[in-house]
Formats: sequence, structure tokens, C-alpha cells
Amino acid sequence: MGNVLDKVPTDYSDTNPTKMQPDSWLQTYRHDPYAHTDRIPWGTKGSHLSVGVKVLQQVPGKDLYVMNTHGQKIFITKNGVQLPNASSLITQGANYGLGPLVEILGPPTNPEYYMWSGTDMTDGPAYKPVKINSMSDLQFAMTQNMGTDADPTAMNNQHSGQYGMASISGPFQKIPKDIWSAVGVENKAIGAVGSQLVVPLVADAISNVIPGFGMVTQATGLQQDLTNALTTAMSSYKKSMQHQGTSSFDTSLSNTITDPRL
Repeated sequence: MGNVLDKVPTDYSDTNPTKMQPDSWLQTYRHDPYAHTDRIPWGTKGSHLSVGVKVLQQVPGKDLYVMNTHGQKIFITKNGVQLPNASSLITQGANYGLGPLVEILGPPTNPEYYMWSGTDMTDGPAYKPVKINSMSDLQFAMTQNMGTDADPTAMNNQHSGQYGMASISGPFQKIPKDIWSAVGVENKAIGAVGSQLVVPLVADAISNVIPGFGMVTQATGLQQDLTNALTTAMSSYKKSMQHQGTSSFDTSLSNTITDPRL
């Protein structure tokens, strides 16, 4: 099948944000060569990451808004309270779906950047905020260390900038889930016992929907394949938990992800 990250996505998260993408990637991003968006070189094979819609804080004030393609402000909060149709309003922001959402809070002279990220095994239904103080924080939000810990190999592919773990809608979007999501919390508790016990339980659970599935997996050796898949998934999950965010804001990040309020 080859490496999915060397291929253009066949569908995009702005069309179906609930769909799990190939190889457990949560999001796919469109690229528009004519859009005025921040573009970040991504890996070693010529790919780039486009920054998607930006949620900005009104200064002075506390309300949040996005800007549409005509430069008009579309507020998603009023008096600090989220509007009931905020999830719809966010899609009207410029560059929605071209890349991950970035929230920029505080005054332009001392901004705070956030993205929302997760994996299929993240606790709860929602993406989690990640404070972005440096490019390493951004890389973590995008990849959740699905490559190596120090240098995510997931970046080094022809279309790697079009796949990621960071949400196009931030807190307004639920995380796509797969078969392993239901056992993520349980497996953390099992700890050293690991997937050798979890996989038969998963097979039994599937048997409730597909009669005989558990016996078929034993007979065909599929349980071992499932065990290997879970081991890989848990390895990525544990790597993601090891990330230590940068403690202070790298001012050069403002040149990479620009603040439209300036």
C-alpha cells in the first residue's frame, strides 16, 4: 500500500470531521495555492503545513472572533460567553480546513498561541488544548510523536503537511474514534499486563456485533495482528504523554504564525 503520507488525501476533514483517516491520522487538510495563509515547511520532501482558521481575542476586550475572506470580524462569543452557533460560525473564517485551527489570545505584544490536538485514544470526546510556545510544541500538536520522539519521521513525506493530529475546529470538534479508543483508558490501568489481555476482550466485544468473530480471530491468527496493532497504538500514546512543552514563548514563532491584529 505504501506510505499514506506520500499521497494526496482522498477526502478532507472540513467535509467529514468525524472520519478517522488512514494510519490513525485524525485530520486531513486541504491545500490552496491561492489562499493567503501562513505556510510552514514540513519535513524534508518539500511538503508544507498551512495554518487554518485563526481565532483571535478582541483587544481591548475578551470576546473571540474569526475573520472571513473579506476581512470582516465574525464573533463567536458575546460578553465572554460562547454563542450557541459558534461551531458553525467558525467555519466561516478564512482558511478554515486548510490546516489546523490556531487560537491567539492576549495582547499582540505578548500573545499566547494554542492548538487542539489528540489521538484516537485520548480520554473523552474532545481535542485537548496545547500551548504553542515553539516549533517543537507545534510539531507535537501536529504529530503527537507518531514518529520518533526527537524528530517525528511522520513529517518527512511528500504530503505529510496534509495529515495531522491537530483539529481544524479546535474545541468545536469531537475526536474521531476507532476500535482501540474504547480500550485506551482500560489499557492504561492494566499497565504491565498490556495488550495480551485486552485484545481477547476486544475480540469478544466485536463478537457481540459479528457472531463468531472471537473464534475466527483465534483460528486465523488475527488476534496476534490485533495485539501488534494495539502495541503500536499504545506506544504512540505513551510517546505523546512524554512531551514537555517549551516554558517560554519563542518570539520567532510570531514570524511563522502571524497575528492578524498587528
